[in-house]
Amino acid sequence: MKTAQLGELDGPVLVFGAPASNLQALIALLGEASRRGVTRLTMICTGGLAGPCGDPGAVTTMLRVLGGPVLAGETERRLAAGPRHGGALAERDWFRLADDRIPAGDRRWLAGLPDAAVFTRRGRRFAAISGGGVALPDEEAPDEAFRAALAALQASAGPCDTVLAASQAQAFRRLVGGVEWIGTGACGLPAGDGRMQTRFVMLNHGIARLHRLAYDVEGARRKMRELGLDPRWQAALSGGPSPAAELLPGPRAA
Repeated sequence: MKTAQLGELDGPVLVFGAPASNLQALIALLGEASRRGVTRLTMICTGGLAGPCGDPGAVTTMLRVLGGPVLAGETERRLAAGPRHGGALAERDWFRLADDRIPAGDRRWLAGLPDAAVFTRRGRRFAAISGGGVALPDEEAPDEAFRAALAALQASAGPCDTVLAASQAQAFRRLVGGVEWIGTGACGLPAGDGRMQTRFVMLNHGIARLHRLAYDVEGARRKMRELGLDPRWQAALSGGPSPAAELLPGPRAA
């Protein structure tokens, strides 16, 4: 597992998962960061740059130019491998769009991204992890799954007090064996709970809190309609059920 050491981070820290090609949500998130006094170097993305929305190229380039810590998950690794290396993900219309829209320079940047990042804040040690290097448990997983993921993470990153873990869309908080787990959720996709807002995490004074993000949902849906993307995800942005299995690489991924 490739791990970045970020050192001690001062000031507020914003951690977010899965922009999912949702340019409108990312723009809203940057506005929240500015309002809360977050610098670009303390905005940490846990991966999932490309997803079911309509602007994979713009989202990827924006995060590369922003220059903050970004982790690579399964999707980033497949896009970094070059065109037509998506495995089973290539069956998804959103992945084919990203495969066509992300330029070679951004793919090279994706190839160099770490799987995890470690930083300290007010005497606590935090690890952000993408899931690119280890299978991450969801909120309903047994404690054993969290312990197994933590062991894999700590073998590379060392001990930690809080794990900020990429999660498909559902954000959560869980305490297992004295270690706090926070599923970051997706800033670009709602959780499938009937609400249109997405989620992000703020760290202030060493305490992590989940927040909801409101953004231009109709603008994101309009771009998806123009591109003819999966109508189930268009409905999900408006609070419908989330077909989250469509984000997974599938059994045939190489």
